[in-house]
Amino acid sequence: MSPRMLPPLPLPLTTFALLLTLLGGASGCGGTAVSVPTTDSGVADVPDAPRDVPVVADLGAGCRLSDGSFCAAGASCPSPDGCNTCSCGPNGSVQCTLRACVDAGAPIVCGGSVGSFPTFDRSCRAATDCFVGTHQTDCCGNSRAMGMNVSQRAAFEAAEAICAPMYPACGCPARPPVADDGNVGNFSTVIAVDCRAGLCTSFVPGM
Repeated sequence: MSPRMLPPLPLPLTTFALLLTLLGGASGCGGTAVSVPTTDSGVADVPDAPRDVPVVADLGAGCRLSDGSFCAAGASCPSPDGCNTCSCGPNGSVQCTLRACVDAGAPIVCGGSVGSFPTFDRSCRAATDCFVGTHQTDCCGNSRAMGMNVSQRAAFEAAEAICAPMYPACGCPARPPVADDGNVGNFSTVIAVDCRAGLCTSFVPGM
């Protein structure tokens, strides 16, 4: 008696579907071709980054001095006048010392062909910050009335006391002082001073 043959077991549905897909692809029929685009037309092109944009360094908190130099917050830095020192406060305010400035190694010289006299701080916020100092400019006794910060009075008077005796007596008449505004009054005119655009400026009243 021949052995009894058992019927083959049915393939699971998922396996059967996979075989059909493979056979159909191999024979060129029975499958659905799916094309995959090589580019995504829905994505916009990203423009190139600009190449000529300057890179600005982040210097942190600090102050800009009058010559454009940077002073970090809480630091002390050389003043643009070359002889004073400035400090930068936490709120961006600048405070500078107010010493009279004379070129390094150049003493006060008056009366010669080449003179050397200090410059003085003229900064102000109001007219009360200012005074008028009279500086002799030649041997005739001509002078200039200069507006300066009141903190400079002692330094100016000390420098002028050195300067004036250096002029010889020329015997020529002196003219009235010239004010910072370029006007000349007369000897009976009292030259006044005001704070103009942040600078102590002397002027002849009424002109």
